[in-house]
Amino acid sequence: MELVVFRVDEEEFALRIANVKEVIRIPSITKVPNAPQYITGLCSLRGELLPIIDSRKLFGLPDQELNESSRIIVADIHEKKVGLVTDKVSEVISVEEAAIQEPPSSIGQADGGAIDGILILNEGKRVVMILDAERIIKAGDFDETANRQCMSTENITASETKEDEEEQIVIFNIGTGEYAFSIDYVQGIIRQPDIMKVPNTANHIEGVFSLRNQLLAVINPGRLLGVNCRQPDESSRVVIINNGSFSYGVTVDKVSQVVPVKKELLKEGGRNAICSGTEFVKGIYNLNDGKRLVMLLEPSKLISLDDVKAVMDDVEQQKTVNERTMHTVEGNDNLECVVFKLDEEEYGIDINHVQEINRISDITHFPGAPVFIDGMVNLRGDMIPILNLRKLFAIHDSGYDNSSKFLVAEYGDKRIGILIDSVSEVLRISKEYLEEAPEALKGTEQDNYIDKIAKLNDGKRIVLIINLSALLSFL
Repeated sequence: MELVVFRVDEEEFALRIANVKEVIRIPSITKVPNAPQYITGLCSLRGELLPIIDSRKLFGLPDQELNESSRIIVADIHEKKVGLVTDKVSEVISVEEAAIQEPPSSIGQADGGAIDGILILNEGKRVVMILDAERIIKAGDFDETANRQCMSTENITASETKEDEEEQIVIFNIGTGEYAFSIDYVQGIIRQPDIMKVPNTANHIEGVFSLRNQLLAVINPGRLLGVNCRQPDESSRVVIINNGSFSYGVTVDKVSQVVPVKKELLKEGGRNAICSGTEFVKGIYNLNDGKRLVMLLEPSKLISLDDVKAVMDDVEQQKTVNERTMHTVEGNDNLECVVFKLDEEEYGIDINHVQEINRISDITHFPGAPVFIDGMVNLRGDMIPILNLRKLFAIHDSGYDNSSKFLVAEYGDKRIGILIDSVSEVLRISKEYLEEAPEALKGTEQDNYIDKIAKLNDGKRIVLIINLSALLSFL
């Protein structure tokens, strides 16, 4: 048996040479939104979309930057292909089939499931783990992609006896990836405007802005796609989309170009084999002979009509509150905060540090945490601690149930969920109604956690403004 031997970290692995299509240098790789962590992305190999697996993540080995020695081994089983990133391809060796041992049953499922045998050389000083190429391919569930790989660029060219259909797409950047909308949905592209944040909305909804006297909701698609966006700068834009039912804005890092493309080049749903359940990508355009992969987004999936109505209702409620609140005045010295209740007391947090408000789901408790930390919750893949202010402030703790809510606050690089009874409103409070925390609070459980006190309605209403920096100092 002939084996292609390669290294990943300090370990040696091998694939049967019959299952190795070729070995290539690291090409340009396009990341795929919400893919499993061991999927690096997709690359184009002579017109075919090739899924790329990061062998370090697949085998639970520490991450390392790619270098000149890094290679991709293209495995091919029954016309299904996948690329496996390796640190170095070392040699091709011939061994007797009888020299291969069964892998021990104690090997964990994550990597043991892909190990077909163990080869021991040099009197036990060298161990090579032989991988099952078919299991490697199944690790990413690439059945759908593999079926499409049978249609290469040459096949597409051969089918051009049909009438060519083109569409124009607007290409833009989110993080390091390229995405697009069909120009049929694009109403305009504007510089990033002032966006008014709206509490109690989904995480991907940035807020609302006014365009020609019309309020539009604006979303951050990076949060839906699991992509890190840049901080807004001179290149940032908002693409105005009309999906046939309503209009909304989409924040992007940069709009690069508008190009005509052949519809036949769109591999619809090609990402489903990698990130099942993701509905935001309609398909992938393979451009410039495979050197450029552009993901076409589906406008009807990014935000629902119910989400838009909820945002507008919150804005209308906030406007009503501001109109009837006598102590609210316009000006840069105002403090705009989200006000919430614990028992009969009202507390406020600067709205710039409030991301969203959610209902409590399952809380994961863990030993050794401070008594005022009830546990952690999974918020779209991120585990965030849940702070119980009742325990921190020595207020009677009435517990919580499925109707309980938590407010997600962020300060610097720290993020936390805060249990609350209910949200009262959003207030814009003039500095003349704000006072420093009185000496009476010194030495109490709330010492240092209350930044200022807002006295409203001639002192009949008190709102305690929380010092978020002090509150998160334990993180």
